[in-house]
Amino acid sequence: MSDEEVNADQVELDVTEENCERLIKNMVDRGVLDWRTIAKEMLQALQPPQTATHVPQLDGIREIYERGDRWAPSRRWMYSQYGPCENCGRTTSLNHDHIVERDVLGLKADRLENMRFLCRRCNQSRHWDKGNILEMGTAASVMYLLFTEEPETLDELTDLGRELGLTQSNQRFEEAWALPVYLYSQGEYDLEEIHSEISEEELAQYREYYDAASGYFNELHNRLAEESEYQEAWEIKENLDKVVRGQKTKVEDRIKVANRLGIDDNGTVMEILREDTKLRNDDKRALLEAVGEFTSDEIDQVVSDNKITLFQVLNETDKEELLQEIDERLSELQSEYLDIETEEQESLSTFRD
Repeated sequence: MSDEEVNADQVELDVTEENCERLIKNMVDRGVLDWRTIAKEMLQALQPPQTATHVPQLDGIREIYERGDRWAPSRRWMYSQYGPCENCGRTTSLNHDHIVERDVLGLKADRLENMRFLCRRCNQSRHWDKGNILEMGTAASVMYLLFTEEPETLDELTDLGRELGLTQSNQRFEEAWALPVYLYSQGEYDLEEIHSEISEEELAQYREYYDAASGYFNELHNRLAEESEYQEAWEIKENLDKVVRGQKTKVEDRIKVANRLGIDDNGTVMEILREDTKLRNDDKRALLEAVGEFTSDEIDQVVSDNKITLFQVLNETDKEELLQEIDERLSELQSEYLDIETEEQESLSTFRD
């Protein structure tokens, strides 16, 4: 960028086919993208949205049609209405959209007659009073500025974005700045500074630290998956997952879970598991309490998340040993790689909270 002051007349989005082709080739030449990745991303974006798992599950649709009868009308709607976004003509990243929003009609908005296909950008923009001011979305516009104007500081990028009319937070510009910082490390982008608060030397230290920490956690992941002392906990987790994830399971599968966990003598729990219905939250609590491996806080977390972690299944001794190992190893790595104060070290390494 030149040192001249940026003004609105200098900053615009020129997205003609010729310029876009040149922009994509520029990114390929720099190693940001390759043609295989571009093709795969475009093919993924062309995939129609998951109508079968979304539309029949809308509360209003469930009120209109009986269970087992919801997919047939949804499928007819999908085949008859699917096509390019009716606002902009895009054929990629299409979403289901309510013509009259739920904010207006509530569950009564969930009618197939009130549904259409819009691209994700148009779908989101219609709920935002400044939507569709730019031809591209905010994120794409920031990337456009990076590769066309090539700002050399974060402040320059932020100023360009403001001149273009982008109203995103400064933190969003900082997030976008991670890409040119990476390209700079690969010799593919010119920067005056990494960040006003981060020096190159400091960044190099943190790269080494987080690379080493990632290596440790990869090793830990493999150890937790493979070592025999954790296999019983994995079995408990996997069995309970089948029941508490929120999806309806077959009664015979539930009974097998109860047998494997040794809680088949609990009459209350067995009565719950024999019901051919989706488990309610209270049912899940009763099941987890019968297993006896969970604290009340863990049970609340499982019910809230609809999933069980391996850590929750471990006994208290194993939990304490695992947390202590992680704390100690990270403290060692911080002392080895980082030049930081003890208080900051503690804030980085503490897993116990």
